[in-house]
Amino acid sequence: KRVGDFDAYALLYLMKKENLSIEETENLLMAKGGIYGLSGISGDFRDIEEEMLKGNKRAELTFKTFAYYVKRYIGEYLAVLNSTDCIVFTAGAGQNSPLLREKILSNMEDLGIILDKRKNSLNPKEGVISHEDSKIKIAIIPANEEYIVANEVKNFLENK
Repeated sequence: KRVGDFDAYALLYLMKKENLSIEETENLLMAKGGIYGLSGISGDFRDIEEEMLKGNKRAELTFKTFAYYVKRYIGEYLAVLNSTDCIVFTAGAGQNSPLLREKILSNMEDLGIILDKRKNSLNPKEGVISHEDSKIKIAIIPANEEYIVANEVKNFLENK
């Protein structure tokens, strides 16, 4: 349900048009933003992918839009950094969806990014999934978001 990039003026327009407070706007973005807002189905990418495979066009649009933005971010980072050693997929959809990883990394061979489709299709929980000819490694590294949040809370409380 995380909201990606959007025009700040669109947010102000929405707040004025719907007469929303800051708190109401925050709740709206948290509850109905992101892939949930685009798909109208769910904030869980597994549900989006499942519906897309059943032929749901709105789910397909959400899937393609999400993949496009991730691919665009990769391109932006490569332009700024001039290169990178590795692209890492972690947490949620990136870690668990071979189809999404394939869509994101398609047609990036000229940038030295080559996905090994066989390794990717095995959907490993962790490991390198780039082709041996890929100049840039592609990896899956599991995330434990709950641990990270709990650790931050612990550190905060200890330093209070």
